Amino acid sequence: ESSTHMFTPIGLYFENSDYVELRVENSSDAPEENFEISKDVVVAADDYRWTRGIISVETATRRMVSLKHEFSFGDFYDGTRTENTSELTFLPSKRFGTILSYTKQDVELPNGAFDIKLASLTALINFTPDFTWSNLVQYDNISDSMGVNIRLIWEYRPGKKVFLVLNQSYLDERSGFVRKQSDTTLKLSSIFRF
Repeated sequence: ESSTHMFTPIGLYFENSDYVELRVENSSDAPEENFEISKDVVVAADDYRWTRGIISVETATRRMVSLKHEFSFGDFYDGTRTENTSELTFLPSKRFGTILSYTKQDVELPNGAFDIKLASLTALINFTPDFTWSNLVQYDNISDSMGVNIRLIWEYRPGKKVFLVLNQSYLDERSGFVRKQSDTTLKLSSIFRF
């Protein structure tokens, strides 16, 4: 029903580990039914093929502060889409790190146009090599909601882990963010070797 093929004609690694890349993406999708891609914007059932260009720049991740930016442009179904994604990583020590990212997409289709904005902040604390606390906060303008994901991960033996996961979602209303859903999950993971 859908496929994506990627071709990278240029990829440059520099001595300082910075990286620049040019990719060409060819995609196809054949939805069997009309679907609403955004409010009041419908993609009709058809056979679609499109090509996009992607330029990516990334500084060395061995630095305390690193940056990645990706710009993509080209066709999208029977319209066009441009996308900018920036990611800033701060790793002051092996025990703590944060990633701030922001994505903006501008989509223009024959029956309407819309923008998608997505912002997220990830914070990771490694108390020990076996015990990690991961936090993710994410907001998007399409659903006008903010999601929070908190995970405690303990590898009590090699290949055996316990996950405690808290998920919460908040709806952006006039009075501020109002919690609309919350769930907690305890998961056990184990690798069995034969």
